[in-house]
Amino acid sequence: AAASWRVVVAYALLAIVVPQFAFFSAVQWMAVGPALLLEYMGVVLVVAWMWLRHGERPSRLTMVGALVAIAGLVLVLDLVSGANVHPFGILWGSAAAVGLAGYYVLNAHSSTTLPPLALAWLGLTGATVLLALLCLVGAIPFAMETTPVVLAGLEMPWWGPLIGLGVLTCSVAYAAGIAATRTLGSRLSSFVGLLEVVSAVVVAWLLLGEAPGLIQLIGGLVVLVGIIAVQQGEQSTTAS
Repeated sequence: AAASWRVVVAYALLAIVVPQFAFFSAVQWMAVGPALLLEYMGVVLVVAWMWLRHGERPSRLTMVGALVAIAGLVLVLDLVSGANVHPFGILWGSAAAVGLAGYYVLNAHSSTTLPPLALAWLGLTGATVLLALLCLVGAIPFAMETTPVVLAGLEMPWWGPLIGLGVLTCSVAYAAGIAATRTLGSRLSSFVGLLEVVSAVVVAWLLLGEAPGLIQLIGGLVVLVGIIAVQQGEQSTTAS
C-alpha cells in the first residue's frame, strides 16, 4: 500500500503537474509547435531511462523508428520553415519532456497494483490540489468565465466544455494511457503517444476548420511509419 501511495504522489507531481505547468510556461516564451516538439522529446528520455536504469537496450530498428517518428513530428508541427525559440522556452520545454517521460515510466511502474482508473483518479485529484496551491501563491494566473462557449459552430453553456475536458481529456485519457502502457510497455507506448499530436491536428480540422497542409499530412504518415518500426523493433528485442 505504501508503495502504491508513493507512485500516486509521484504520478500527480511528475506525470501531471510538471508537464502541464512546464508546457504552458514554455508557450509564454515560444510558439506552440516548438514547445510541443520539445515536450515530446520525452519519448527519447524513456528509451534512455529503460536502457540505463533497467538494461533494456533498444534494438537498431527501434532507434531508427525513433528518429523517423521525431522527423515526422517536426513535419506535423510545421517547423520546417524555422521557428524562433527563447532560452527560457527551451528550459521549460525540456522540463515538460522530463514530465512526459515520467508519465510513461510511472504508468508501467510495477510497485502498484492500482487499476488504471484508480491511479488516474488519485493522480488527477492530487494534481488538482497541487495546481490549486500554485494558483493561490500566484505562480499560475487563474480566472473564471461563465459566458457561453462556441465550439464547432454550436453555442453551449460554459460547463459543457468543462465536463468534456474533465471526462474525456483527463479521466478517459489518463486511464486509457495507463492501461495501454501496462500492455505495451513504457518505450513502445511513448511512441504510440506521438499520435496525440497527429490526432490534435485532425480534431482541429474537424472542429475548428483548421485544415492541415500537405507537409503536415506527410508528417503524420511518417510518424506512423516510425511507430511501426519501433513496434517491430520492440518485438524483436522481446523475442531475443
